[in-house]
Formats: sequence, C-alpha cells, structure tokens
Amino acid sequence: MGAEQSPPPDSTEVANLIRTERLSLSFGEKIVLKEFSCTIPDSGVTALSGPSGCGKTSLLRCLAGLQTPDSGVICGITPAETAILFQENRLLPWRTVREHITDVLPPHRHEKTNFFLSLVQLEEESHSYPEQLSGGMGRRLALARCLALDAELYLLDEPFTGIDLPRIHLLMDYLRGLPVPVLLSTHEPEVLSLAHRIITLDGPPLRVVQEGNQR
Repeated sequence: MGAEQSPPPDSTEVANLIRTERLSLSFGEKIVLKEFSCTIPDSGVTALSGPSGCGKTSLLRCLAGLQTPDSGVICGITPAETAILFQENRLLPWRTVREHITDVLPPHRHEKTNFFLSLVQLEEESHSYPEQLSGGMGRRLALARCLALDAELYLLDEPFTGIDLPRIHLLMDYLRGLPVPVLLSTHEPEVLSLAHRIITLDGPPLRVVQEGNQR
C-alpha cells in the first residue's frame, strides 16, 4: 500500500506542520525507510544532515511525490505544492539561462525573471547556454529555476554544490526570508550553521539521531 497524502487533520493535530508518519520504503532487499517519522516546521529553513546514502534523497522524493512509499502517511503538504531541486542540475542544453527561468514562470510573472537572475548573480550570462557555464554557475541556475516555481515547500537536495561561500551566505539569507518552509540536505557545516533547524540523520534505514532549533 502506498503512502497517503494529507488526510484531514484531527483535533489533536498541531496546525500547519508537515509530517511524515511511519514511512517505509524498500528497493528489493534494501530497506531505505522503516516506519520513519519526522516533523517539518511550517516556516524557516530545516537542514537534513547525514552521511551519503542514508536515505535523505529518498525522503525528499517521497515528499515531492516522485517516490511512493510502501506504507505510511504524509500530512500537511501535497506533491503539487512542492518544488524540488535534484542533486543533478538537469539543465536543458538548448535553452539559454534566461529561458530556463521564463520556462517555469507563468506569463504574468515573467517580470520576475531578472530578479531570479540577479539573486544567483547570472545577469551577465542571460543569453548563455548551459555548456558555457561553470559548475557553480550551472548549480546556481538550477537553484534559481527551482525557486522561481510557486511552491508551498521547497525541497533542495545538496543545493550549494560548487557554489562559493559568499554566495552561499547570500542565498541562505534569501531562503531564510521566504514565507514558506525550505527543507534541504547538505554536508556543508557552513550551510548547517545558517539553518533555522537541523535534523541529524543516519541510516539506512533512515533514522533521526538528533534534532533542534538554532535561531
């Protein structure tokens, strides 16, 4: 049985929280999630910290509706309300930097294109193609494209790979100021230090080792 999405809340629920309850997921004999439960605040940046292969990406994919758990419940969000940034940039070779942003913006929001290019400091690369970008530039473009989507939850898988520290600070300032929650996975101590909340994980199967608010 697959996971259910956002059942009606009962009177004992804490409002506006995103929760996973007893999620289980296996690939053949490999158990990735085993009755995994956690709570994500309805605002701020929550960072998932854990070793590679522990199950962080699988959790993000379940929340985005890209992976159906074998069992369990996801409450407080639907896949249609999420935007996900994959570990791979997944840029389109035939589309320019600017077109990557306009492609995901509805026509009435095209005026925001310059804002997102400025956010990731790619204004001067507006007419460049992905093959002309450095690794860090490509990652910034992929992040900008994700953030240009109108979402109620942003799921960012290692969003700052190849991005220098000053730009990480600028981008984290933006993420921290969003009116909707951000859930990101990272190995970078600097990113963890800038998150509102850290959930330390281990696995597989994925399990919470420690969690707490920072600021």
